[in-house]
Amino acid sequence: FGGKDNKTISDEHPTYVTPDGKTFAIWGFIYMLETATVLAQIFPSQSSEVLLEQHGPPANLDVRTRLAMAFLANAFWLPLWANERFWPALGVMLSYLMLMLS
Repeated sequence: FGGKDNKTISDEHPTYVTPDGKTFAIWGFIYMLETATVLAQIFPSQSSEVLLEQHGPPANLDVRTRLAMAFLANAFWLPLWANERFWPALGVMLSYLMLMLS
């Protein structure tokens, strides 16, 4: 993405709540689960379709649409963060959080 990796940025901007470097390994697990979600949509089953077609508040979007929007938010967040555009990255992270909680 033309920027720094998360560890470098974390090391350059330490805070009192900066987690240990091993904590960032959770992202490998998160991306593995995202891949499984994408594969479940490529090869749908009746039960996955029922789940993915459910609508929820506040925007009355189905689960599939909210997941796609969350994945896009994550894709936008990564290059912003890697290039140390922290305020725009925070805005994208907040929208990502709202999508995940909806």
